[in-house]
Formats: sequence, C-alpha cells, structure tokens
Amino acid sequence: MAKSSRTSPVVGGSLVTSRAAIGTIPTFRLAAYGAPAFSIYLLLNPTWSIIPGVYAKYFGLSLSTLATIVLATRILDALFDPIVGFLSDRHRGRGGSRWIWIWFGGIGLCIAGYFLFAPPFPVTPGYFFASLIAFFLCWTIVEVPHLALGSELSDRPADRAAAFGWRTSFAFAGHTLFFSIPFLPFLTSGDYTPDLMRLAIIVGMAAMALGLGVSLALAPRPAAKPSHHLGIGKVLRSALANRPLRHLILVIVVDNVGTSMWYGVMYIHLSSSAATMQHVATIFVVASFTGLIAIPGWTLLVRAFGPVAAFLVCKLLFLTSFGGSLLFTGDASPIPTMALVAIGFVAMAGNNMLFPMLLSVIGDYSSWKYRQDLGGTLFAIYAFLHKATYAMGVSIGLYLLAHFGFDATASEQTGAGRLGMALAFSAVPLLLMAGSLALMARPPIGRAHAALIRARLERRPFLAPTEVAP
Repeated sequence: MAKSSRTSPVVGGSLVTSRAAIGTIPTFRLAAYGAPAFSIYLLLNPTWSIIPGVYAKYFGLSLSTLATIVLATRILDALFDPIVGFLSDRHRGRGGSRWIWIWFGGIGLCIAGYFLFAPPFPVTPGYFFASLIAFFLCWTIVEVPHLALGSELSDRPADRAAAFGWRTSFAFAGHTLFFSIPFLPFLTSGDYTPDLMRLAIIVGMAAMALGLGVSLALAPRPAAKPSHHLGIGKVLRSALANRPLRHLILVIVVDNVGTSMWYGVMYIHLSSSAATMQHVATIFVVASFTGLIAIPGWTLLVRAFGPVAAFLVCKLLFLTSFGGSLLFTGDASPIPTMALVAIGFVAMAGNNMLFPMLLSVIGDYSSWKYRQDLGGTLFAIYAFLHKATYAMGVSIGLYLLAHFGFDATASEQTGAGRLGMALAFSAVPLLLMAGSLALMARPPIGRAHAALIRARLERRPFLAPTEVAP
C-alpha cells in the first residue's frame, strides 16, 4: 500500500506528519487560555509608559529619580523570575497545575496595582519603589506560568500559534481599553490623570475577576507531566548550556532595550509636543487598536512562513516607525506621528507573539537534548530578560532626557531637550533594532530543524535527564 500523502520528508531522513500544521484544541478553549492576559496587560502596559509620566507630571518626582527607581525595581524583581520558573516546573512535575499560580498571581496583581495606580498625596520615592516592586513580583507569579502553559497546551505548532495569538490579542485588547478610558463621557480631561488611573485599577480588577473565571471554567488543562528533578543550579546550567537559547537571549536583549526606550518615553514625547499634546489618548487608542487587528495577520504569517520569517518582517516595521519619527519630528500635524506609532504597535504585537513562539521551539530542543521539561525555567529566563532589558531601556531613555535638560512639565523645550528626545525616542532605538535584525538573519533554530526535533520528541518516551556537558 502506498504511503499516505499526509507525510512529508524533512532533513535527516525523518518524516513529519502534516497534521502538525492542523490544530486539535477547540478555539473557545484556546481563547479561554488567553483571557487572563486582558486584565494583566490592561494593568501592566501603563507601567512602562504612562505611570512614569504621571508620577513626573502630577506627583512631582524628577525624571532622574524615576529612572533610578524603575531600573532598581525591574532588576530586583527580575531576580525572582528563575525562582518562580523553577518552582512552577517542580509543581507541575509533581502533578500540579500552572493555573494555580496564574489565579493567585492575578489576585495579587490587582491588590498591588491598587496601591500603584491610586497613591495617596504626597507621593514619595519610597512609596513608588515599594508599590512598583510589589506589582512586578505579582506579575512574575502570573506571567511566567502563563507563558509556559501556552507551549504545553499542545505539541502542534498550529495550536501553539493559536494559543499565543489569543494571548497577544487579549493583551492588546486590554491596553486598548486602558488607552480608551479618557474618552468616557463623564471624564472632564482627555489626559491620563490620577483620577483616570484610579478608575483604571477598578476596571482592571473587574476584568481580572472575569478573565480568571473564564479560564477556570473553559481553559484547557494539560495533563501533568511527571519528571525527574534537578536542583535549581543544574536546571539553570542546563538551560544556559543551550546554544540556541544563548543566541536568542542576545537578540532579546538588543531588541527589548530598543523597544522599551521608544515605548518608555512615548507618553512624555506625545504630551510635550505641540502637534500631539491634544491628541495623546487618540494616538494611543488608534495605535493599540491597529496592533490588535494585526494579530490574525501575524498568526497567518507564522503558519505560512514560520516564526523566524515573521520576526524579520516585525523588525522591518520597527525600523520604519523609528526612522520615520526622525523625519517627522517637527511636523505640525499629528497624523504622521499617529501613523508611525501605529506601525510600531503592529510590530510590538508581533514581538509579543513571536518571542514566546521562538522560545517554545527552543524548549522542544531542550526537552530533546537534555530530556528534561524546562518550560517554566525557560520562560522565567525570558521574563527576567524582558523585565531587566525593559528596565534598562526605559531608564536609559529617561536618563537621556534628564541629561539633555528635557522638562516634562514645560510646554516648550530647549534645543538640547529636543535632541535628547530624538535620541531616546528614535535614533538609539533605530540602531538597536537594526542590530536585532542582523542577529536574527541567521536564526538559532531553523524551521526544518524545529520540525525534525518535534518529530523525534513524539517518537521518544520520557527519559531521565542527562547531565549537562561542561
């Protein structure tokens, strides 16, 4: 009997079924997996761009003080990521569920968010530091297991692409809602004021309750995967001995520092420019909604050409946004700025989806090479890098503004202040994104190699972990 046409050869003489490109998990269950991301990112994204600007503009904290606090809290918080990833892996390996971490972390995020979004007057640097570190610690507890869970729902790339697509869609829907709050008819100001931030945390709490309830009722529960456990030191050594992971780490560092510099000073840039200061909320809403509706396009691009090709397209969009911002710095109309920010948000949606997908492929490689489920640890490393590099980017951007004498409370800036903004918002991010594109021109794991690894994993039963080569 002739072999079925549902198989196709790949490198190494192995056969990979084309069924891997077909999902098996119902769409509504994948959507339920992504649902908590709505409230998580409704609360999280303002901390990167809006919160520092609000604390500078309305609570009187200096830009240099904010930069120092942001850098210190993100780095300190990032130290918890490997611990959460390790404990989450051990809990799952003993028959537990990552959903427990997500539910308790989500509740903690709301409590910490209340103190961060609704501070008492006057606000001190110590208060901002304590509330911010508590918020990010709770985010670690929910984020690392949720990312790891997305790669464990199914072995099929189509299911993984759909899962991370839904997660990214809900995340962008969440911060689109946040950016839309100034348009509520009972708010007198179109700016992101302290009163608006208090309303945002109430909305975030309600959304969190709904999202966690949906996930409890409908989200898939992957079967527990009993595994042999290494100590945390050996687990981290196993992860960092992974050459493709080290390559991706370098890409993440360069990429995220550039992205976070641009995003971290965006609110200050828009609210201080004569062309855009009356349109800040509109620009954020349009850009965020554009990123949201682009996510199905990213999903289709990944399915057709793989995550690496989609990643390269993503970097080209970032380069267009950053480079265009240099050309239209003095433009009197808000339209060019709105279009360029929207292009950047489309690329940011791609980043949010593609980095976890690339890491899932490296997780498969780790399972094949070291025979150990390191999903939580790998995504803990990713969360650590995400926080540390975003802290670096935001802080570098704020330090640049402070160094060049940019005044966030002034309606007119000096020539030096405008230069500082051009460097932080456009020029330096442009150079870093070009570096990210160059690094990914030779990907850590190609599409055919990833398919081969997946096929070998499917044929091999779980074995005890191997020792890491020195």
